[in-house]
Amino acid sequence: MKSILAFFGFLTFGLVSCFAQQNLLDKAEASKEADNYQLSLNILSKIDTNTLSIPQKARFYYLKSANYKFRKEDSDAYPLLLKARKLYTALDSLEKLATINLELFQVVRNIGGDHLNYDEYIKAYLDYHLSQNDPKNLRKAYIRIAGNFARETTVDSSFNYFKKALQLIRIDKDTLAEAHMLNNFGVLHNEFTSYKDSALYYFTTSRRLYKKSEYIQASFQNTASAYKKLGEYDKAIENYQKADSLLGKEYSKERKRFLYDLMAKTYELAEKPTKALEYYKLTQAYQDSLNLQEQEKAIFDIQTKYEVQKKENENLQLKQSRFWLISGVILLVLLLIATYLVYRTRIAKKQLEVKQSALEKNELEKQLKDQELAGLDAMIEGQEKERQRIANDLHDNLGGLLATLKLHFQNLKTKTDRLRD
Repeated sequence: MKSILAFFGFLTFGLVSCFAQQNLLDKAEASKEADNYQLSLNILSKIDTNTLSIPQKARFYYLKSANYKFRKEDSDAYPLLLKARKLYTALDSLEKLATINLELFQVVRNIGGDHLNYDEYIKAYLDYHLSQNDPKNLRKAYIRIAGNFARETTVDSSFNYFKKALQLIRIDKDTLAEAHMLNNFGVLHNEFTSYKDSALYYFTTSRRLYKKSEYIQASFQNTASAYKKLGEYDKAIENYQKADSLLGKEYSKERKRFLYDLMAKTYELAEKPTKALEYYKLTQAYQDSLNLQEQEKAIFDIQTKYEVQKKENENLQLKQSRFWLISGVILLVLLLIATYLVYRTRIAKKQLEVKQSALEKNELEKQLKDQELAGLDAMIEGQEKERQRIANDLHDNLGGLLATLKLHFQNLKTKTDRLRD
C-alpha cells in the first residue's frame, strides 16, 4: 500500500512539474511574439531542462535560439539551433526540421567564416519541400533562399533561386506572382549590380502585369529610384509624382512621409531648392502627425496590453483550475483503482488462507487416520504375538504333561510286571 501511495505522490508531483514548465514555455513564446526578447530569455532561464520531456526540450532550445536570432546574436543562436535540430530529428518532426534548417542557413550566412558551411542546411530544407510534391510551397522555399542571398556578394545565387521560383510560377500561370518575381529581378539589379537599365526593364515589365494600384505605385517608386541612381533626376521626380498620384487617403501616413522625403532629396540633387524645401515641409508635417499618432497608439497599446494581460491572467487561472480539476479526477480514479486492487488482494489472500486452512485440516485428518491405522496394526500385531506366545506356552505345558504321563505309565507297567512275577 505504501508503494502505491508513493507512486501516486510521484505521479502527482510529475504532473504539477510538467504543467509548470509548459506554462513557462508558453509565457516565453508569448513574450517572443511580442518582440520582448529579453523577457522571453529571462523566463526561459527559470526552466530546469532536466525536468522537460523531449518535445518540451526541443521547443525550449528553439525558443531560446529564436530570441538570440532576433537580437542579431547569431553566434549564440547557432548551437541552440543545432540542439533543437537533433531533438526534432528524434521526434521525426519533418516540417519543424525544415524551418530549423532554413534558420541555420540564415545564421551561418550571417556569422560567415570559412569553418562554417550552409550548403547542407539549404539542401535539407529544399529536400523536404521537394518531397512534399507541393509546387507552391517549393517556390516559396526558393524565394526564401533567394531573399537571404540578396546581397552584393551573393547576388548571383539570389538570381538563380528566383529563376527556379519563376519557372514554377509560369507553370502555374500565376500572373501576380510572376509580376512580383520580375520586380524582384529589378530590385536586385538596382541595389546590387551596375545594370540599372536592366532594373528599369524589369520594373516596366512587371508593372504591365500588375492590376492593383498599390503594386503599380510601388513599381513607379522603384523606377524612380533606378533613375535617381543613374543621375536622371527629372525622370526620377516624374516617376515619384506618378507614385504619389496613386497614394490615396487609404494609404498610411508613413508611406506618404517616406515618399515625400525621397522626393525632397531628389529635388535637392536636381538643384531645385524651392521644391526640395516644399517636400521637406510636407515630410515634417507628416512626421508630426505620425508622432501624435504614435502617442495615441502608445496609449492605446498600454490599454490593450493591460486588457490582454488581464485576459491572459483569467485564461491562466481557468487553465490552472482545469488542470487541477483534471488532476483531481485522475488522482481519484487512480485511488479508486488502487482501492479496488487492495480489496482484490485482500480477497485473494483470504481465499488463499481458507484453502490453506482446508489443506492443513485435510492433512491433520490424514495424519490422524494414519496414526489410527498404525495403532490398529500395532494392536493386531501385539495380539498375534500374544496368541503365539500362549500357543507356545500351551504346547510346552502339554508336552511336559504327556512326558510326565508317559513316565507314570512306564512306572505303572514296571510295577505291574513285577507283581506278575
